[in-house]
Amino acid sequence: PACARVRMQAASAPPARKLGVLLLNLGGPERPEDVQPFLYNLFADPDIIRLPAALAPLQNFIANEISRSRAPKSRAAYESIGGGSPIVRITNQQAEALERALAARDQEAKVYVGMRYWHTFTEEAMESIRKDGVSKLVVLPLYPHFSISTTGSSLRVLDQIVEADPEAWSPPKMDMTVIPDWYNRPGYVESVAEGIRAEIAKLSEEELKSMVVVFSAHGVPQTYVEN
Repeated sequence: PACARVRMQAASAPPARKLGVLLLNLGGPERPEDVQPFLYNLFADPDIIRLPAALAPLQNFIANEISRSRAPKSRAAYESIGGGSPIVRITNQQAEALERALAARDQEAKVYVGMRYWHTFTEEAMESIRKDGVSKLVVLPLYPHFSISTTGSSLRVLDQIVEADPEAWSPPKMDMTVIPDWYNRPGYVESVAEGIRAEIAKLSEEELKSMVVVFSAHGVPQTYVEN
């Protein structure tokens, strides 16, 4: 009977893939006592401070010395904005908003947050992803432009996790898609333009006559780009 054939086809169909999205970001100290260990994690990253091969064994020592000396000034700066970085709170809000936006498009997915230098670390997020049984993962670094010292460093950690247990993180158990950059996506470009237009609209006619729009970005050493 036709109904029996339909039941057989349904029974033999592969199970639906459970979708997850992993947002990667820098991370930041949430309390004054987090500042020094956060700085240590930052400066212990060889993608942030590149040492000659002969000095590589000193990476952790140098990171400890720099973080110890810079912590008081950085702690004061964080205290001036409430005691910690807002990046964790904002990134979690982005994750929740993305979940809602996907649900509105009838796409069920859980969005995770993985931070490079503070909790929730990427390793912790990936463990949650594994425990939740996600079988299709989209990795989205929250840096529009690719740089070895931001997206590159986060993806290096992700590579290490996959290499440590390839069976768990490779097909057929896991399909993983990485979005390395999105600086030229129309929606992002329009959001930046909208913000600029909103600020320009606040200026008087006299101020507009001398107005100049200046774009700036956090630079990296030329060797980072070339190598």
